[in-house]
Amino acid sequence: IAMIECIDDPKGLRLKTIVTPERKLTWYCGHDYGELYDLKADPDERINRWAHADYATERAQLLARLLDATEPLEKRAKRVSYA
Repeated sequence: IAMIECIDDPKGLRLKTIVTPERKLTWYCGHDYGELYDLKADPDERINRWAHADYATERAQLLARLLDATEPLEKRAKRVSYA
């Protein structure tokens, strides 16, 4: 499994990608679209399955894995209170 992150500009391109042997998912910060490829059926990544209902569960699972893996790495400002 590979995780890829690109932060080009806080006001521009921001994305995170997770690649497994079967799937490749890219999430674009601030957008309701993304990319999801079935690497077994489509190794050349020609058919984006992000919006396909058949892949909705896998998309959610991959997004959760991506968040779980990258959230602890995000830089946080020190705060006096979290209330």
